[in-house]
Amino acid sequence: MDIKKLSLAAAAGGVTLFILGAVFYVGLLESFFNEAAGTSANVYRAEPLMWAIFLGELCAAVLITYIFQRWATIKTLKGGVKGGAVIGLLIGLAINLTMYGTTTMSTLPAVLVDAAVTTIRFSLAGGVIGWLLGRE
Repeated sequence: MDIKKLSLAAAAGGVTLFILGAVFYVGLLESFFNEAAGTSANVYRAEPLMWAIFLGELCAAVLITYIFQRWATIKTLKGGVKGGAVIGLLIGLAINLTMYGTTTMSTLPAVLVDAAVTTIRFSLAGGVIGWLLGRE
């Protein structure tokens, strides 16, 4: 197990997730998610804690990297895209459906859109991770 390669892949995946999160959640879909906030009011911070968001994305990237390296032996861009999509879909649905079932913070359309966005983000990050793991 090459720790340097694993660290690089996880870091690149974390940066990919962080940037794509900004593109989707702040750039493209911010108004949609604000309108689909459910009946809860004032749940968003005035200023997001960027360090916490980045650490969360990094943890997700470490999880993807670990799964690819340890169990799935994914070492290609294409394999990473596919594996990342499966992981993203399942994590996106698991978290969003659980939150939907236990809180009033979101609507069902927002749950489904967020699960789709998570799938896309994890798919692209998975591609980066898979590609980096396969480099010699």
